[in-house]
Amino acid sequence: MLNITDLKQILGELENIAMNHIIEGIELDDDVITIHTDDIDPVEIDLFPGHEPQTTDNVCPICGCEESTGDGVEIDGVWAKQECTCGACEAVFVNWHRLERQELVSYKGESL
Repeated sequence: MLNITDLKQILGELENIAMNHIIEGIELDDDVITIHTDDIDPVEIDLFPGHEPQTTDNVCPICGCEESTGDGVEIDGVWAKQECTCGACEAVFVNWHRLERQELVSYKGESL
């Protein structure tokens, strides 16, 4: 999720572009907003600046321990979140997941 500081920075960048250029289109692709204007190259704004995506679930962001346990998963649209607790340092953190694709594996009892 965006924190307030990141959101203020993103809105400031958008405002600066809007005040100085005619915006012809805006795209959202994963974690980047791309702004197309009439007179400059497309501008990309990272929605999560300084936050590298984590490739392994349940790794504690404090101590790096892989012995974390997670509670139930809450799903909201394309987002799912799971609160986890580190088995080593007892830090509590939330893993966020985004639906990347959906695959149909059977229909009316028939495998596809």
